[in-house]
Amino acid sequence: MRRLIALISAFMFLELFFFAVLSPLLPGLKHELELSTSQAGVLVAMYALGALLGAVPATLAALRVGVRRTAIASLAMFAAMSVAFGLAHSYDALLAARFAQGVAGAALWTAAMVWLLEIAPESRRGEMLGFAFGVSEAGAIAGPA
Repeated sequence: MRRLIALISAFMFLELFFFAVLSPLLPGLKHELELSTSQAGVLVAMYALGALLGAVPATLAALRVGVRRTAIASLAMFAAMSVAFGLAHSYDALLAARFAQGVAGAALWTAAMVWLLEIAPESRRGEMLGFAFGVSEAGAIAGPA
C-alpha cells in the first residue's frame, strides 16, 4: 500500500509541477512568439478551462472504467500533452496542448484522489490525503524553481 500511495502522490507532484512550470517559461514564450499580455493570459487560462470542462467527463470515466485505469490513462495523456507543449512552435499549438493538459489534470486529480480513498483505511484517510496533497504542493514549488 505504501508504494501505491507513493505512486499516487508522484502523479500529483507531476501534475502540479507541470501546471506551475509555465510561470518561469512565460516571459520567454511571450518574447519568442511575440505574444501580447492578453495572449499570455489566455495561455495561462487554457489549463483552467480544460480542467473545468474535463472534470465531469473525468468523473464519468472513473465511474465507468475505474479509478485506476482513469488515473493511469490521464497521466499518460498529461505526459503526452506536456511533451506536445514543449515541442509546440505556434501559439495555437500551445493553447491546444495547455487545454488538453487541463483536461488530463482534472481526470488525474479526480481518479487519483478517489483511488487513494479506496485503498486507505478509514482511520488513516486524512493522513494519506494530507501526504498526497503535501507532495503535490512540492510539485507546485518545484515547477517554477
